[in-house]
Amino acid sequence: MSEREHENIHDEIAIKVANLTKYYGKTRGVENISFTVKKGEIHGFLGPNGAGKTTTIRILVGILQPTSGIAYIFGHKAGTKEAKNLIGYLPSDYGLYEHYTVKDYLDFIERLRGSAPYKDELIERFDVELHKKTGELSRGNRQKVAIVQALMHDPALLIADEPTSGLDPLMQLEFVKYLQEYIKRGGTAFISSHILTEIQEIAEKVTIIKEGNIVASGKVDELLAAMPRKAIIKLRDTSSLINPQKLAESLKAKIGQTMEDRVIIFFNYPVKELIDRLESLSSIDDFYLPEPSLEDYFFTIYSK
Repeated sequence: MSEREHENIHDEIAIKVANLTKYYGKTRGVENISFTVKKGEIHGFLGPNGAGKTTTIRILVGILQPTSGIAYIFGHKAGTKEAKNLIGYLPSDYGLYEHYTVKDYLDFIERLRGSAPYKDELIERFDVELHKKTGELSRGNRQKVAIVQALMHDPALLIADEPTSGLDPLMQLEFVKYLQEYIKRGGTAFISSHILTEIQEIAEKVTIIKEGNIVASGKVDELLAAMPRKAIIKLRDTSSLINPQKLAESLKAKIGQTMEDRVIIFFNYPVKELIDRLESLSSIDDFYLPEPSLEDYFFTIYSK
């Protein structure tokens, strides 16, 4: 989609999900979830396997129908032709027609869609081997073909489920670089990934799903600012059998991971107050305050 066509999409909400529920018989997929994704942003969608991420994505792209509730893509009901025409879809388990060469396959996709202005650029940037049969490709090379087919028509919205899975580090960096260029020219991205450091680097907002329910949604920096701070404490004398739980209680903190000579705690008060408390304890040798991360936020939510 050209820059001019991007501008003609007047709805500023790229994705709107309202009270969406999906059951497979008696098994819960997602239940009464609601969230929005604004045009022009990279929005991360986080949760472990079985949380409801793939179910939500398949409803958005029109593969599944919800049990109740509704989802919109730029104001069009998800699953309609109008909505599908605006999406580039990169699933986690992308299947290829195995009797094609890569070139024949991508040409076939281009004929179906009618245009692919970024096909040649993407093929070059991701070093796609056009002469190979799709059935001969490694996991990483299949993923590169999947990226090309999802983005070559310059969709208004990219919906991607584990987009860098199988890619080597250089190709992961290339994907992030291309994604940022895509956003600058007017695109929007909704990305599910288990690589939380990657999402923190590229996404302005995230939505976190747990057991089929949305448990948090908002700007990354605001979510991190509201979470307890993490401290890694190095113990002076590991032979004295220091009780980590009592240590955490004396610091008015919650215990995290414990190791032979280190204890991880989470505290919810000013850093200066923590320092004062630590200085009063003879059992403490040193401490470290890492920057807040999505990984810590994610595991804090999932440990509750």
